[in-house]
Amino acid sequence: MNKLILSILLISLTSCATYNVRVTDKQLEKVKKVGVVSVVGNDILYSYLGMTAFNNENKLYDFPELDIDSYIIQEMKSELSSANNKVEILPISVKRTTVTQSYKHPDYLSGFDLKAFIKNISKISTSNNLSHILVVSRDDIQFDDVPVQINGLGLRKRGNKIGAFIFIKFQLIDMGTKKEISNSFILKRKKDTNFPWVQPFEKNTNSTKNNLISYFKESISDKSMGIARMLISSPKEMKTCSERVFSKGFEIDGKIYYKLKEVKKIINDFRYKKIVREKVAREDADPSFIGRFNQFDKNISACLRSI
Repeated sequence: MNKLILSILLISLTSCATYNVRVTDKQLEKVKKVGVVSVVGNDILYSYLGMTAFNNENKLYDFPELDIDSYIIQEMKSELSSANNKVEILPISVKRTTVTQSYKHPDYLSGFDLKAFIKNISKISTSNNLSHILVVSRDDIQFDDVPVQINGLGLRKRGNKIGAFIFIKFQLIDMGTKKEISNSFILKRKKDTNFPWVQPFEKNTNSTKNNLISYFKESISDKSMGIARMLISSPKEMKTCSERVFSKGFEIDGKIYYKLKEVKKIINDFRYKKIVREKVAREDADPSFIGRFNQFDKNISACLRSI
């Protein structure tokens, strides 16, 4: 699904939740030093949908080889610096207790509690003179017609079908007001995969574990540049760089386009047709010119770094 469809889906399934909130230039005036914290945790969720509600089950398993928090922090440090080189980025590692205490349901790492997180992180924020904190957490959503929510990252089984998923949220918090000023998310779901359903999780082969690690990390890498721009890029500078990069034109089927939003609309419309109407897998739904577009997108990042 494209971002528009996903946003509509998320809003409808998660009540009053709002996703993809872009920072404003006025808000950026106060953003001086950002601490990057991930409380996703190295746990994989097994979400089982049984024949009746009594058979449904969510179970967390420890997956130490995943080391996902370190990876998220590394990715975001790099992309945030590219999105806005005027802001100092400080990676922050936290203890397992901080991870679990940041959720209303610590046994399942679900129901992220922003107030509890801010309280737990306040000493680190003060001692490092942080103006803002970017917190990355697990988010949950209900798919299908059953009351079992996917949460963070894991595997979901319904009948004989096994699918992998990742759903995490990125929130930029003003430590002065203790309020969110921007956010973004990653939601990726593969309905059918080659991952086995083995319990307990540690009985999986190293090959399966490595494939899962690649799936989760690639999902993060694919979205990290766009997320960083949503969170911390100046809308004014983004417009300037977009116009500069596209000023020579971007050709699609013999027609030249000069605006990023026009090309993005064409890409999203193409993906919508392929995925929703033609039932094509997400990884096979990109237009033929996506490589050229991605290079243009990288050029925008280079422009942002130079401003």
